[in-house]
Amino acid sequence: MSKKNTSKSKNRSKSAKDARATGSSARSIGLAQMRALEPRFIRWASEDSASAEASQEFSGIGDVLAAYSEEFSFGSIDALDPDAVFELLESITEHNRTILAEVSFLLDRYLHFLDDSGLWGSGDENFEAIHSMLANPMSDPGFDVPELDEEEIGAQARELPIVRRAIGMIRWIGTGIDVSEAGDLSPAQLLEAAAALGDEAPDPDGILPLSTLWESLEETELISVEGTRATPTAKGLAILGEDATEFAQVCFDLLIDQLTMLVYGTADEELEETIGDTMLGFLTAAAGEEPPPATALEMDWDDEAMRQESEAVEELRAALPYLKAARDAGILAMAGEDLIVPPVVRSPLAAFIEVNVGDDE
Repeated sequence: MSKKNTSKSKNRSKSAKDARATGSSARSIGLAQMRALEPRFIRWASEDSASAEASQEFSGIGDVLAAYSEEFSFGSIDALDPDAVFELLESITEHNRTILAEVSFLLDRYLHFLDDSGLWGSGDENFEAIHSMLANPMSDPGFDVPELDEEEIGAQARELPIVRRAIGMIRWIGTGIDVSEAGDLSPAQLLEAAAALGDEAPDPDGILPLSTLWESLEETELISVEGTRATPTAKGLAILGEDATEFAQVCFDLLIDQLTMLVYGTADEELEETIGDTMLGFLTAAAGEEPPPATALEMDWDDEAMRQESEAVEELRAALPYLKAARDAGILAMAGEDLIVPPVVRSPLAAFIEVNVGDDE
């Protein structure tokens, strides 16, 4: 992105409180100046869209800036304060999250229009701060994410089956093992690894078989496969160590990878979206205030009468093996009569939702 008028740039960064301090008469000046830019904006925007769309876009920008100027000082066309923009987005998130993406898009378009036209004079630092917020608008995952310190994360994560299995696999690998030319474990090695983890036998047909755990260790860079030799990485060894910060990060990455495989890992492309949506809906509910009953995964969803009850039942039936795999991994857990997402899993789940479905909200 090119920067223009840098010789005139001034860092106008102020707190949102200071941004509110200006009298109401000054707040409308920037809005009036902005509206006078409509022909110029339409010419700029028409380079990649129809003029009618550009006009509608400009109208939307005007509405957003009008809302901004009601709360914060807007004394010139580029008088956007990062703290004030943050508060605006935060307010939208709390009260009408459905328009968050649209508002962020419109403000970002206005920001780039000013920059491309040589009209942005509030400094590169402010530009980058605001653009970063608008490019990655905050979102509410639909459930509370508890604040856990690293010691709490470590203690809770070590209770998760997926973390225990990852630790067991790293220990089993030791200083390194030979693998196939494709970097995979042989059937004999799978049996040996299963025994080391306390499994009766590897389940090649399971949703998260040992071979998939192996792939996850490689994907999250806990192991390195060079040629026909696999060894733990420094990151992999961290899961065996006592450094709370490193352990927490490794567990976070591992849980994100498991969520990715469970939500989007089906080999049936026709069912992928249905299963993914059902999984996310179920996990979000399980992390919320009214979690599903623990019996939900044990009901006879194949019963013909139940299958005919609703489309939602059929969707849940299709996702059932993945939900059970999530339970087996510890991403879902029993809590009395409920099925919940454990507190330590909620931050990775929120991050997963932010990355994968935030743009659709």
